[in-house]
Amino acid sequence: MTVTRTIEGATKRYIEYMVLEFDDQDQKDAYFVDSGLTYDGAAATTITGLDHLDGEQVQILADGAVHPPKTVGGGSITLDYAASVVHVGLGSEAKITSLPVVPQPVGADPRGRHRKVYRAMVHLHRSLGGFIGVDGGDMDVLVFRQAGDAMDTAPPLFTGIKELKFPGSYEKVPQVTILQDQPMPMTVLSIITEVDVGGP
Repeated sequence: MTVTRTIEGATKRYIEYMVLEFDDQDQKDAYFVDSGLTYDGAAATTITGLDHLDGEQVQILADGAVHPPKTVGGGSITLDYAASVVHVGLGSEAKITSLPVVPQPVGADPRGRHRKVYRAMVHLHRSLGGFIGVDGGDMDVLVFRQAGDAMDTAPPLFTGIKELKFPGSYEKVPQVTILQDQPMPMTVLSIITEVDVGGP
């Protein structure tokens, strides 16, 4: 496809293509950046060939772990540590917001009354990173690292259910939002909420 981008204040047109959908590939091959390139070779700290992103802040996945963002200068970046498989490109944000949460009526019809989501169970498939919260409110980090995980490597991709408590308040139309702003995969299979119904 032909993509128009603004790089260092100038309009550029690039020929870009989509990578294959991430499915059962290794974590280090998770490619979730735009207008990016991949380095695959001996462990290195300097990644070159990024002239098309000069002056831009880029997101980085290094050996399957999210690396702090860097700004491209002179067509290159310098990593904080050496890595063998590095994806570098513009960040892209993915966000999903549920339909309004309406609990199953027990007695009086809850529609039109204030409701509060106080717990959510999110079923994920091979996911890592991201935030969750009530739409328009504060977002909580989805935590994946366990006490036994090595600190110098990325946590493994997670498949299962994350259960989270919400600190939100009562609203007329509560909605759950999940945000992914890191260069990592996230597949949401379902969102189950527990809701408290308050006054009018």
